[in-house]
This record gives sequence, C-alpha cells and structure tokens, in this order.
Amino acid sequence: MTSEDYGIINTLQVLSAIIVIFFTLNIDRAVYRLYHDYTSEDDKQAYLGSIFLIMSIISTIVLVILLLFPQIISILFESIAFKPYIILSILTTYISTFQIVPQIIFQLRDKAKQHLIFSLCKTILTTGLTLWFVLHRHEGAIGFLKSQLIGALVITPFLLPYTFSEVKFQVRKHHIIESIKISAPLIPTILSAWILNLSDRIFIERYLSLSEVGIYSLGYKIASLLLVVSAGFGIAYSPIFFQLANDEKISAKKYLQKYNELYLMFILVLGFLLSLFAKEIITVLFSSIYTSASGIIIIIIASLIFSETTGLLSKMYMQTKKVSMIMYIQITSAILNIIFNAMLIPQYGIYGAAYATLLSFMFNFAMFIKYRKYSYYIAFNWKSLGEVFALLAIPIAIFSIDNELSTLHSIAIKTIVALLLLLFIYKKYIISILMRKIPEFNP
Repeated sequence: MTSEDYGIINTLQVLSAIIVIFFTLNIDRAVYRLYHDYTSEDDKQAYLGSIFLIMSIISTIVLVILLLFPQIISILFESIAFKPYIILSILTTYISTFQIVPQIIFQLRDKAKQHLIFSLCKTILTTGLTLWFVLHRHEGAIGFLKSQLIGALVITPFLLPYTFSEVKFQVRKHHIIESIKISAPLIPTILSAWILNLSDRIFIERYLSLSEVGIYSLGYKIASLLLVVSAGFGIAYSPIFFQLANDEKISAKKYLQKYNELYLMFILVLGFLLSLFAKEIITVLFSSIYTSASGIIIIIIASLIFSETTGLLSKMYMQTKKVSMIMYIQITSAILNIIFNAMLIPQYGIYGAAYATLLSFMFNFAMFIKYRKYSYYIAFNWKSLGEVFALLAIPIAIFSIDNELSTLHSIAIKTIVALLLLLFIYKKYIISILMRKIPEFNP
C-alpha cells in the first residue's frame, strides 16, 4: 500500500473510534462496574440482556441517521470519499458492536479459553482476507476495508448463539437507568480520550497531506504495540480490580498495588525495547519514505506510558463512582490537545503532532494524581518507577544521535546493551516486587 492508502485507513480508524461511542453510548463501560452489584444469576442475565438490547437499538438508529445524512461525517473528512471508503468503515463498526456484549460475558464469566479462540479466529480471518485483497488483488485501502467488513460479518453470527444462551432478553428500566448514570458522564470523557489519541490525524490531514498521515500513523501504530499488551491486561484485570476493590481488607489494596507496579514495569520494559529498536524496525520492514516515523515511535511510546498509568488511575476513580471527575480532567486535556495540535503541527509537522500528544498525556496524568483523594487511590512506588524510567531513557537518547553504524551492527550493540540493562533492572527492582509478601489475603 502507498503512504496515502495507509493514511486513509488510519484516518477511518479515527472515524470508527468516534462512531462506536455513539453506537453504544458507552454503556458497555458501565457493565464492569455494575455486574457484580447483582447477586442472583437471574438478575445478572437480565442485566446483560438489557444492555445487549438497548445497544442494538441505539446503534441501528445511529446507523440509519449516518447513512441518510452523510454530510455529518464528510465535514470532518474532506479528502476521503464517502462512497466507498466511509460507508465500509461505518458498516464494519456497526456489525462489530454486536461482538461487544459476548466479549464482556467471556471476561465476566472467566471464559478465557473461549475468548482466546474468538480472538485468534478473528485475527486469522481478517489477516487472511487482508492479504488476499491487499497483496493478491492490489486493492489498497479499499481492499483493507473490505477485509474488515467481511471478517466482522463472518465472525459475529458465531457469537450470537452463545450470547442468547447466557442472557435473558428483558428490558428492565432500572438496569438501563443505572448504566446510563455511569456511562453518560463518560461519553464526553471518551470523546476527550478520542481527541487525545486520534484527533492529530485530522489536523495532519488538514494542514499537511494524507501521505503525512500515513507516515505518522505507521509510527503511532508501531508504538501502539504497547497497547496490544495493555488491552489484554485490561480485559483480564478490570473484573479482578473491581472485585478486589470491593473487599474491605487492607491486604486487597496491597495485592492491587503489586499488580499495578508489575504491570507498569512491564510496560516500561516493552516501551524501552520498541523505542530502542525503532530505527531498525522501520529500516528493515518498510521503505525509506517512512524513515521519519522512527522518531515518532519514541515520542508516542513516552506518551502511552503516561496514558497507561492514567488508565490504572481511572479505575480507582471508577471504583468510587467519581466519573464526573474523570470527565472534567479529560475534557480539559482534550482542549489543550487541540490547542497544542493547532500550534505545533503547522510549524513542526508530524513531530508537532507527536509532541502535542505527549504534552496532553502528561497533563492528563498530572491531574489524575493531583485529585487522587477523590478516588480509591492505590499508591505507586514512584521512586523505583522513576529510576527505571531514567535508566531506560539514557540508552534511547544516546542511540537516537545519528551514527554511521550498519543496521546489523546497530542491532547487535543495542541487543547487548538491552540485555545487560534489563538483567540489572530485573535483579534490583522486579524481584523485590515479586517477593513482596501480602499477609492474610487469599485472592
């Protein structure tokens, strides 16, 4: 695919992230918090059934509106044709909303095997279709979008029978009201999170070009490998977090603290490896037109480390139901992000977008820390985390300086440095966390 094709695809992923908020009204986010409040199996099944029905109705209404009034979307994306690009993206997002409740059920009922099988089948199918349409038939962005839609159409029907067996389709008004009480304040929060994570693509499209969107998006995509790990962690951790947070024992909080610190250590290490080998990843796997994406990877990874830490903090606010506090912080950060993008992109191009993201995520993190007294706050060992961050940042800064080493020599030297440094961090920091004892607690 050309850099312009890649720009189209990533710009439409921005669109999908916006649309799914309106398709679901973010109600699915409330399920993790409210599900354990119901004690009987009948109430739990009826609650899940209510959520499935209301999301299906809302998403269908929004779909019809978007198809009847395409100008709603065309205002945002002037350089991308509504037919076929945007229509394909909208339909894929709509079909995918019917996968949300089944995946939530997998998590809440500890069906890890089923969830893994579903994820693998979906990945294999969409990857195969993408290879067929993009590499074999050379259809570029359209081929990629077709593969996503066909994949969603094939996978979703297999999930529905399982859903029907696990829920009771009863629309109980109090289920919907309680969910909306939590989800409604989160809608501006999620929209703000979208601005923080994805709006830079729109600014680049407006001020620069779709080709520049493609280069920037590639760097962001590689950095976002960090989020692949965090997504898996979030799926497993969210139900555990809220279940343990409802335990009044102090040891429960210490158990969560240990979990949080191990996770952040892992994120720091993975971020370090991606940043250290960013230049080599681009050189080996992509054409020279994407060379500037290596610097984007490093800046975005730094941003995502702040974002992942904030993600843990947001769970603490959710536990105390202080969703309005999350909303105010996110909206403020989103406004700043727009200002930073408008100021920095015209002057510094795609690097301006990356720095705008970093500054916004740092502000977001700082605000969550400042108002932590309103949350179910679990303390972090900031001293150890700060030391590890500094240790990992030093070699990245040194190797970022231009050198004349060949790619092979560069990989060899960086590998040795990384192994020695990670061994030191494991012995000095990670083992101490693993060996930390939590008395009188059985998770």
